Amino acid sequence: HPAAALRNPRWREAFVQDMEKLPRLIQGLRDKH
Repeated sequence: HPAAALRNPRWREAFVQDMEKLPRLIQGLRDKH
């Protein structure tokens, strides 16, 4: 259940780190084309 996952600090920390990486990944994909 998503709400239960959000209450898990370790999972939320990993999620936040992934969200911080996303713009860089998107920019990298954009630069390749």
